[in-house]
Amino acid sequence: MSNFEKNIRFEGREEYNETYKKNRAIRMVICIAILAALAIILCFLRFKPPLVSSMFMIDFSIIPELIAAIAYGPVAGAIICFLRYVVHIAVLPNSFIPDVASFIIDLVYLIFVGVFYKSRLFYNKEKNYDDRYKKEKSFFACSMLASLPSLIFQFFLTEFFTFPMLEKHYEKSGVNYDSIISEYSHTVDAIRQYVSEFTAKLIPNINAIWQGILVINLPITFGKYVIATLFVMIIYRYISPFLHYAR
Repeated sequence: MSNFEKNIRFEGREEYNETYKKNRAIRMVICIAILAALAIILCFLRFKPPLVSSMFMIDFSIIPELIAAIAYGPVAGAIICFLRYVVHIAVLPNSFIPDVASFIIDLVYLIFVGVFYKSRLFYNKEKNYDDRYKKEKSFFACSMLASLPSLIFQFFLTEFFTFPMLEKHYEKSGVNYDSIISEYSHTVDAIRQYVSEFTAKLIPNINAIWQGILVINLPITFGKYVIATLFVMIIYRYISPFLHYAR
């Protein structure tokens, strides 16, 4: 093969690689925009879990953010998380205080999930790269491990920021220490009616906010992360071809 032919092939390969990188970047931007739109829609579809007070409303906007975090890295998940909360606060300004705390909690979770998954913390890239089931198990393990720092942040933020700020700014609306404890107590009483007598005795009375956070808030958040993780595990294999631009 002549040098001329080699140069033609090299230039063609370079042009192909540049086109591939450009198309991959465009696909990523489009997918992140779609996932951000889904997260914004889902954040307004909040609901009350069974047996708990309306004070503990949740949503599953974390799902598209979680998809972005494992598909494109933790920065992509963080960007969508930020956009979601900016829109939610703009539409519902009264939700500023709990939204700021929730943003930090979800951001910690997404960053740790993305970092753990991209670093192959539970996954041997060389041996298991083509085994999708091992990838899913790795993702589940990364998600559960990432929930620990998120729950720790939630405990301290809720105890020392969220409830004190809510009490300070919304005391005229009836939000105070006693009303918060009352909401926790009603929730615990409702749960005790639907569990066995032995389990009911294990649930402590709520005499302080930190107890309520441990008994109610953290299990709800952990349950949300588990459900979101399982849902992403189920659908990711089907949406992966659309998220990644194939050669």
